Amino acid sequence: MTDQTDQTDQTDEPDERWLREGLASAVPEPPTNPDRARSAERLARRRRRTTMLAVAGTAAAVVAGAVLATTLTGDGGDGRAPDDQLVADPAPPVACPPAEAKDGVVQGSEIDQPDPDAPDSVPEGATSARLCQGPGTTFRAPDDALTTGVDDLVAAINALEPTGEPEVCTMDLGPGFRIAFGYDDGSAFVVSGQLYGCHTLVVGSGYRSDPEAAQAAFLTALEGQQPGQESTETTTDAEGLACPDDGSYSYSEPAGGPSLDEVLGDLETAILCVPDGTGAQVSAAIEPADLALLVEDMATHQSNSVLRCALPPPYPTIVAEDSVGTRVVLFSECGTGFWRLPNGMAWMPGKDAVAILDRLVSEAD
Repeated sequence: MTDQTDQTDQTDEPDERWLREGLASAVPEPPTNPDRARSAERLARRRRRTTMLAVAGTAAAVVAGAVLATTLTGDGGDGRAPDDQLVADPAPPVACPPAEAKDGVVQGSEIDQPDPDAPDSVPEGATSARLCQGPGTTFRAPDDALTTGVDDLVAAINALEPTGEPEVCTMDLGPGFRIAFGYDDGSAFVVSGQLYGCHTLVVGSGYRSDPEAAQAAFLTALEGQQPGQESTETTTDAEGLACPDDGSYSYSEPAGGPSLDEVLGDLETAILCVPDGTGAQVSAAIEPADLALLVEDMATHQSNSVLRCALPPPYPTIVAEDSVGTRVVLFSECGTGFWRLPNGMAWMPGKDAVAILDRLVSEAD
């Protein structure tokens, strides 16, 4: 009698034999020890997982294709994206990083330290910039953001000489600033400067020289953004001169106009302005004899000195005009003892000049 198994093998259709052989090959040989048994189980799981991932990947591709087709066709089904998706809205001007002051002093954070993962220069393509409060004593930063000429400001900061980590720092205190740069994708890049202590300018992953030059470059650019625009007058005195309405450290020296030395030598009228703590300012007129002494003192006490300040703000401002109406604004960075001139130099008044300035502060109303 013929063996039944042999008859079954002979009558199997080719597809059935292929299926049986395939199933058999997918099952590992019986293991001879527990380690081989575990290996076989892991192999079987990997094969099943690979099959499921392949199926899931195919399904995901189908879904993604359907979503893409829906996005491209939009609600109208005509193959065009909605109009509001064609051009992204421009990013709003960059905002200042948080800076919380305690007793008139802002503490630094990671944003004020070099970041090894950042570039060592300000990235190009910024569409806005803003001068902000940094670590140190507080000051009144301009309210407006720079939205024109931002590329020039980027170039000016990147042109400053790279330096190493500071090795010597003084134990003084004074104002610090940040310049935040904003980009169309909503990202920001922050430069941090100290006008005291280590006297550093942190740009990305490294340091650069002359933080005063970086601050002055921003203020000059901001002043040029609104040519001819007058500040809202809060206090007027001395031939119609007015204190800046926001108390910001801005100054004006028209392009092609007289040099700072020429202006200082020809100042005719001036007032000293002091913020009154309410957002307004009070002022005192500077008499011609006092103005002449102050101008002479400015010329003889200019230096590249590092700021040493432990006095809390607010600090006074001098607004002056020469004989042809050129306006010059000189701002203090520490009481009446340390001022910044528009040429970037520091003015540390002598004894007689400080006495005049202190008296003017007390007379301001």
